[in-house]
Formats: sequence, structure tokens, C-alpha cells
Amino acid sequence: MVPFYPYVIEVGKDMKVAWVYPQNHKCGIATYSKRYTDALQACGLQIIHVRWNRDTPDIKTVSKIINGCDLVHIQYEQSIFLKNRKELFAPLCALISRPIVVSLHEIYRQFPGVFPKENITGPFLLLKKAVYDFRHPAVTAFSRVVKKNFFSDLVLVHHHYHKEILLQNGTDEKLVEVLPHPVSCNPDISYSAKKFDKRIELGCAGFINPQYDYALLFNALSGLKIDWKFTWIGGLRESRHREVLQKIFEDIKTRGWEKKIIITGWLKKEAFRERIQNLDIALCLFSHRSSSETIGDLLSAGVTVVATDIEMTREIEEAYSAIQLCSFDPHSVSQTVTKICSDSQLREQFSRGAKKYCEQNSYCTMAEKMKGTYERILCV
Repeated sequence: MVPFYPYVIEVGKDMKVAWVYPQNHKCGIATYSKRYTDALQACGLQIIHVRWNRDTPDIKTVSKIINGCDLVHIQYEQSIFLKNRKELFAPLCALISRPIVVSLHEIYRQFPGVFPKENITGPFLLLKKAVYDFRHPAVTAFSRVVKKNFFSDLVLVHHHYHKEILLQNGTDEKLVEVLPHPVSCNPDISYSAKKFDKRIELGCAGFINPQYDYALLFNALSGLKIDWKFTWIGGLRESRHREVLQKIFEDIKTRGWEKKIIITGWLKKEAFRERIQNLDIALCLFSHRSSSETIGDLLSAGVTVVATDIEMTREIEEAYSAIQLCSFDPHSVSQTVTKICSDSQLREQFSRGAKKYCEQNSYCTMAEKMKGTYERILCV
């Protein structure tokens, strides 16, 4: 029997918040949730961890645990709440009697790799759309709940353009707030420009996935006249991306770069941090990306970040001048790297921006803001 607590709390001592997030530890949202809940607990909140997976058998049991708290904060990503094409998010929310906060992590104007449903035309339109819904249950699930305000009292997003997308799709503007993606700050980093050796240590971090432009990376590396080594710090998360990894290995072998490019595979936290601190420049060449723990980790390690110009990276660059943007062109990437290597003042500028970004968006700072958000919702 799950005990039910009276709906009266003492802020900073007894506020009890259920956090619903993926159970899989090889998941960016799970890592984010662990870091955030640690910071929230340091602020005096009680956190009940509801580690969700597709095999979670009984939403009634889960809802009872949640209803034993004062508030629930759900980390929403549409595929997490699908089980055999059945959508479980709405039924779960219907059983929750506490205020609901939803954080969104994957927001796109058009989901990458998926033909837009609104572009379907011609005869048998209803049938075609029904087939589309069957083939793309995650996209369909998102399109349904976005107009329902995610059944929440508040929707949190990481970027202003995320909010714009939600409003365009029917979410109530009064319910959407922007709270930037937190950063794990490293107290040992001085944020002063690095002095580069003759060989430049390039790299990136995270999971191997099709949202990174590996063709652009290889073509850009081919155009570099400086001595370089590239390390991908991370590995495969999902077996369906194994073809992407295999193609990378084939390209490495074709170019004879077996000693110049290293893929570390999955690393534990300490080894991961040590590896990224050894990088001089990170090449975040995303073809699509909605939010990125990777960029925060790199900036907090004092690494200069070069990123492709997409809405997410553009918003960070405009607000903090912490990263250098480049176009989707190999020459632009290699030219940018060469310029950074030869210009210590430019590296110093990025270091100042990185310091500002990390200080303003640390997990500690964001947890205090999140606590204030919970208090406002609970009207205490």
C-alpha cells in the first residue's frame, strides 16, 4: 500500500516531487535527470525516482506512487511512453491528481528522417494518414498531446525556439516557459584560452547517432593542413544505429585513418570527463539537434566548440558568444578550425563566453530556479 500524504507542505524541507524519467542509463535524458535530481535534493527537496521503461507494467501502481507526492515532473520524449504502439502517457496523466510539470527534450519543426504528415496529398487521403500514424507512432503521439498542453500545469523547454514551435502547434502560451539546459560545472577549469601544441586534439562526445553529420566531419578533416587527431568520446546506444557506426569504421579504413581517429565506446563518468578535458577543439557538426548535454559538458571542460549553424546552436551563440558557428560545408569547418588554432584572442573570447554560459546555467543555479517554479505551482 502506497501511503498518501496530506496536500500541505513545508517548502525546503518536506516538498516531495516525483521525477519520471527513462530507466536506461545509456540515455541522455536519464543522465540529465540524475544530475538534476541530485541538485534538487541539495536544495532541500525530497525526490521520488520513477524510472520508466516500456515494460512498466501497471500505470495504476505508478500513479499511486506519484499521487503520494506533492507534484510530479515528467521528462517527456514520445517514444519512451510507447509500448507495442500503445501510447501510455495520456492514460498515466489521467490517473494523476497532483500538479504535473512536463519537460520536453525533442522538439522539431519537422522530425528528422520522417516524411511530414501535412505533406501527404492525393486520393485515399484518410487511408494514407492512417497508415502514416501506424508507421510513425512516436510522431503521431507527439502531435496529439501538443494540442492538449501535454496534460500539464506547466511545460518546460530548453530554448526559445522550442516555445515558438509549441505555440505554432497549438500549445497554450501561458503554460510554456523556457528554462535553459543545465550544465555540469567543473570547479577545476580556469576558462582561460588553451595553448595548442603542434598536433591539435579534435573530437566530439556522445552517442553515435544519425543526427551528427559524419560525412561533413570526414570531408572537413581531409581539408585540414595541420597535424590532428580526432577522438569520438562515446559509443553506440541503440542497435538500430549500428549501420551508422559500421559506415564510420569503413570510412576510417578507406582513408587510412586508423591511427588518427579513435572511438572510445561507452565510458563511465570519470573516464568521460578525463577524455573531454584532453580535447582542444570539439566539432559538434549536428545535422539536427533539439538540445545538447554534450555542448554543456564540452564548454564546462574548457574545450573550444565549433558547431554547425542550426537553431539550437545559433541561440547559444547569440546569447553567450560561447561557440563558433560554421556552415554545412567542409571548407567552412576546416577553415574555422585553422583560424581558431592560429588566433589566441579568439580562443580567449570563447573561453569568456563558456564561463558565462556555465555559470548562468549550472545545475545548482537551475535547480534553485526549478524549486521556485515548483513553489509557484503549489502556491506556497
